[in-house]
Amino acid sequence: MLRAELARHKSGEKGSKYGEMIQHIFDTGSILPGYVTVELLLQEMRTRYAHNQALSAPPTLFLIDGFPRTLDNVQEFEKQIAPCQHMLFIDCEEQVMIDRLLMRAQLHPGARSDDRIDIIANRLKGYRDETMPVLQYFEKVYEREGEGETQGSPINSKPAHTDGVRRVVHMIDGNGSTDVVYQNVRRAFLHCVKDMNIT
Repeated sequence: MLRAELARHKSGEKGSKYGEMIQHIFDTGSILPGYVTVELLLQEMRTRYAHNQALSAPPTLFLIDGFPRTLDNVQEFEKQIAPCQHMLFIDCEEQVMIDRLLMRAQLHPGARSDDRIDIIANRLKGYRDETMPVLQYFEKVYEREGEGETQGSPINSKPAHTDGVRRVVHMIDGNGSTDVVYQNVRRAFLHCVKDMNIT
């Protein structure tokens, strides 16, 4: 979504409001303001929803990658769009993430301006400072379920559902191989679909 907005900006296409800001974010490894991210998300979701309605498709289910990254993202999303009912949190050691990003840079040189060790370090700092508080917030008001190699009963099974919406965080071990992580994510995602009664 962000790279599509950036591509529109670079091509001079009308309707790109935030291309220059997004380029700066990529170049520095910082985080986009919540209101911008949510505005772009809402625009994309409306487009997809209208497309599915025109095709008489099943109810539209949105899986949003890499979001929310800050508490501001959470507040803006739930104020402007809807409560988030399920969150997939892929937990991965920092060194594993660094190794993977540097490997991507070797395999696809020049493909991404942010696959450099200095920007990676800045992104990880932003993750620790701004994204981890999101998980801590969710742990207070969401149920938490383990979705790694072992299955267990929910942790924190008495969440504060103050608005009547059941929310669940699925913790997924992201340190394994691509196939193992994929299967863990798939299992968690199917659980979300079943829980929301969507077929």
